[in-house]
Amino acid sequence: MVEDTCRTETAEGVLYCTSLQPCTVLLDTDLNATQVLVSGERNAADSAEDCCSQCAATKFCNAWTWCSNIHGCGGQRFLQCWLKRADPTNPQPKKGYGGSPGWISGVRMAWLPV
Repeated sequence: MVEDTCRTETAEGVLYCTSLQPCTVLLDTDLNATQVLVSGERNAADSAEDCCSQCAATKFCNAWTWCSNIHGCGGQRFLQCWLKRADPTNPQPKKGYGGSPGWISGVRMAWLPV
């Protein structure tokens, strides 16, 4: 379900939402991006839900990746939240689904093609 705050589409057909939106959740997965909108090196989130909300509030963001494990994610990346623009028809994981321990990725449900 898409709320009224998500009804505005851009020229690229991407919905821009300012309210909390549900996201898919892919455990131990780091999704590829066609464009990194906000680097996790300078952006943090308290939870996967927080990272999803940040994505919903970021123009053109349709995918996100968050580090959930203090000992995972390849080192000092705990709580990093990467906001991304991904392939709208088939976002792909970097190392296969489940191949990136500690990372949680998601795709905004309001953005998925119908």
